Amino acid sequence: PPDIVITVDGGPPPYPENETYRINLWVDIEVSLHFAGGHNVQDGDRVGWIKATSAQDCDQELSVHKDLGYFPALDANLRADYRPYEVGLYNLCLKQGDHEPWYTHRHIEAYVYNQPPSSPPSPPPSP
Repeated sequence: PPDIVITVDGGPPPYPENETYRINLWVDIEVSLHFAGGHNVQDGDRVGWIKATSAQDCDQELSVHKDLGYFPALDANLRADYRPYEVGLYNLCLKQGDHEPWYTHRHIEAYVYNQPPSSPPSPPPSP
């Protein structure tokens, strides 16, 4: 899948949100998210997304899912594959350790679009 690098800087909350990072994704197209930066993400940390319009933070919205297997985990190379299923604007959520809360990163946004329809097939050549 296409590779997208996400740099997450900062230490413990509150995170510096003076710069917004945006990525573009397409519905039903899997991408490989690669995390880097000074935020100490590790192998096994979980990745999630919430609608940017949500009144709740990531921990409030995502903690209802008791099966963490629903969320992709970072591998040893700090990569996780992700396939968005719905158009919208989303904020990044990270869960660093199974017993830690979900942290909301409102400064990292994913715009998810539908792919444009494919062109109709060309007519057959004239005889």
